[in-house]
Amino acid sequence: MLTIKFGLWIQDHDMDELYKLDGPVFTRWLPDGENDALKVTIDSQSSEVYLWFERHGFIDDSGFIRYEHKRFEIDPNILPRQEKVYAGALYGKIILNEISEDQVSALINSEVESKEYEALGKLVLKKILDPVLIQFTKLLKDTYGQYWIEVYKPFDSRNLALSNHCSRLNMKWHLSDEESGDFSPGKKENQTISFEAVSSQTEEYIDQDAWFHLQSLLNNKFEVSLSSAFASRANKLLEEGRYSHSLLESVTAIELSIEEYIRRSISSAPELEEYMRSFWNNPLPTRISLVASLAGADTNDISLSISGIKERNKFVHDGKDPDSSVSGLVDALLRTISHLNNNQELRFPSASMSNALTDAE
Repeated sequence: MLTIKFGLWIQDHDMDELYKLDGPVFTRWLPDGENDALKVTIDSQSSEVYLWFERHGFIDDSGFIRYEHKRFEIDPNILPRQEKVYAGALYGKIILNEISEDQVSALINSEVESKEYEALGKLVLKKILDPVLIQFTKLLKDTYGQYWIEVYKPFDSRNLALSNHCSRLNMKWHLSDEESGDFSPGKKENQTISFEAVSSQTEEYIDQDAWFHLQSLLNNKFEVSLSSAFASRANKLLEEGRYSHSLLESVTAIELSIEEYIRRSISSAPELEEYMRSFWNNPLPTRISLVASLAGADTNDISLSISGIKERNKFVHDGKDPDSSVSGLVDALLRTISHLNNNQELRFPSASMSNALTDAE
């Protein structure tokens, strides 16, 4: 059995400094390292992936938990009182239950450029770790709305050598107490890592239930919907005060969410699709009124969503640039989208919201 541990920062490096946070933001709880690790089983490769966050930080003089990567001084009794807690870097490990003798020999003898070592490295990344990290970071960013998270970029030999990519993940292999080392397949090259640019309450952050729910989403290969990605971006743009862009994105998101909702509803009876053709010819406000009402969305949110569409149309057709007054309309659009996304509740947290200590209840 081979164990490979890793760790990486997952925040978006191209974010404005104002919105750069120390990893995901939890509320009133924080995973306790490997004790609360999420387990993802990869049956096709006879392996498991475990993901967790450590409780980095300390308690300052005012009683707040402050994130500091090199300190582990968090009192778990304080956690239920703090509304925002920063999780920092992501940690994890891969367990391969089947490994060949040639691969074991290549690891122990540091034959980093051997075909056995390189094949093992590509298998670990492409078949096991990369798909899990992509799915996990997408869920954090688009389903849980933590828009300051960067979606993980998988191994691509055109951008980064195999050895460099593994170094970026701080990968270490372990076979026994005497047999361990850096997981560094292939020749290391002189390359630098490049990064592509890419109004809420505390319940919008990640709580204990949400963290463990991630495990079922990961193991069930839950796919983040396109409407969720647009909605998360709309929330980010709203936070940044880019009201026109936020309004455009949120209206696009609700249009997509209506289509996704109907497709899910008739997925077991595709013959009904031809009867829906006339429905798509209706104006967007009509489609929202009908679908969202039948889905049980809040009627006030539906009305505000329609007002948001009208403001979007004024901007697109008449050039009327929206201001902060549309914030409530965007919020209503996002709440309606979350309601229509009934296969997974969406969250829309804030990067700039102030912190607080309150009663645990």
